[in-house]
Amino acid sequence: YIEDDFGLLEKTYLEKNIRKDQKILTVLPLSPKSFDTRIEATKLIKENPDAICILGIATVAYTNMIQSLKELGYKGTIIADYAFANPHVAKNLQNNANGVITVTTITDTNTKLSPDNQKVKDNLQKAGLRAYALPIQIWDTLDLIQYSLENNLELSQETYTKMGQWNGISGKVQFPGNGHSLYPFVLVKYQNGEFIPLESEIK
Repeated sequence: YIEDDFGLLEKTYLEKNIRKDQKILTVLPLSPKSFDTRIEATKLIKENPDAICILGIATVAYTNMIQSLKELGYKGTIIADYAFANPHVAKNLQNNANGVITVTTITDTNTKLSPDNQKVKDNLQKAGLRAYALPIQIWDTLDLIQYSLENNLELSQETYTKMGQWNGISGKVQFPGNGHSLYPFVLVKYQNGEFIPLESEIK
């Protein structure tokens, strides 16, 4: 995990919620600015894990860890959090991005979309943006602020917790409280420039 707030939160969540029939072999912190991640990647591969999970903001170290695992011949599954959907990650990794399992929005996949989702994807593409989490969250935030101002609602955690959910441009966004928001995501595999929903591979 990348040593930032986001990476630490995800690591803690994974440790608390991993299934009982699974085991974490190694937890390894990475400085966000690490250029050479081969030593850390070698340590992880030595344990011969079924999967290696990369967590945190999409920094240089995040991308380089995936690169190092591929270059060292790791044959297991590489799982990355939704930071992997940032366009620069796969662009920097090129062919080494293939096969990585991650999550992204339904609008960022190669599936047939509903008319509303397709409209969002088309509008983002016109603006030169891919329909992944970051521009979608910005769009939804501005939309929610506009709605709040037009309806004279206080801009507060309490307001949105009472609201419960918001019809975002990629699906329903839940507001469980304490300033948190939960977005709908799709489990996907990255392959040759596309995010392929894993459901399509399940037999």
